[in-house]
Amino acid sequence: MKKFTILALLSFGFFLLSTSIVAQRKGEQIDKSGHSRAGLVVSPIDGTTVTPSDLVEKIIGTGITYSNVVYTGANIASGLFTGGTSAGLGLDDGVILSSGLAINAIGPNVSPSITAVNGMPGDLDLDALVIPQNTFDASVLEFDFVPTGPNLEIRFVFGSEEYNEYVNSPFNDVFAFFLDGVNIALIPTTAIPVAINNVNNGFAAEWTLATGPCTLCSYYVDNSIATYDTEMDGFTTLIIGTATVTPGQTHHIKLAIADTSDPILDSWVLIEGDSFGPPPGVPVSNWAIYLGIFLIAVFMVFRFRRRLA
Repeated sequence: MKKFTILALLSFGFFLLSTSIVAQRKGEQIDKSGHSRAGLVVSPIDGTTVTPSDLVEKIIGTGITYSNVVYTGANIASGLFTGGTSAGLGLDDGVILSSGLAINAIGPNVSPSITAVNGMPGDLDLDALVIPQNTFDASVLEFDFVPTGPNLEIRFVFGSEEYNEYVNSPFNDVFAFFLDGVNIALIPTTAIPVAINNVNNGFAAEWTLATGPCTLCSYYVDNSIATYDTEMDGFTTLIIGTATVTPGQTHHIKLAIADTSDPILDSWVLIEGDSFGPPPGVPVSNWAIYLGIFLIAVFMVFRFRRRLA
């Protein structure tokens, strides 16, 4: 009975602490629509010039046909982007999904807590990844596709305002790429999902670089002191998700992101253009082609001379 009472008190204490933290968390709303710096440019979904189908068309690679595009979430939360390379993000253009405003990813980093609360529900599949927490403001892009080859990859960068102040907390904003129900947004060669609590360099206060302990921090870029031209306080290096599929069969992909535990502080996932498809082949240089032609010519001359002899 005593053990039960102690456990109950500890659980209640943790609940009160979590509730207190949630009550104290306040996001900062900043208008970035007038941004004019040379860097990241974001065009949110507007239903006319940018549609959900445009997003799918942007990321689809060679050898993939798609259908049944569905977007769930606030239009202002997702869209197309360019200028990622000049912003230091490791990918130049593609699709951006967020748990707040897509344009809030635009640099420079002027706030440790930029936030847009869209009033949208979370996502049940994402909820299952953060039990016992719940998700909020989900943005979900999904579609059916038919591949022509057995191997598939998708290239992406994840970033968040939750870094570094909320590392290893319940505010572990979540995203996933569900291929036929299985998340393929994983750390390469592992089964570890890419998430704030899984990829970081430890906790640090606002505007302070984290100094450890390292959790897969070779995949982490700390932007707490505005080194890079993006609002994200931290983001991952370019990561490649891989999977095996059945050629000629219809598969389903669901790209989803959401806030966790509360709708405060934005997170983003940027998907590289033309990257959803078969891995690119090994390029063949012009010199290799010329050498091949030369060797074929030598062989033909040698064979012709043997016949004359």
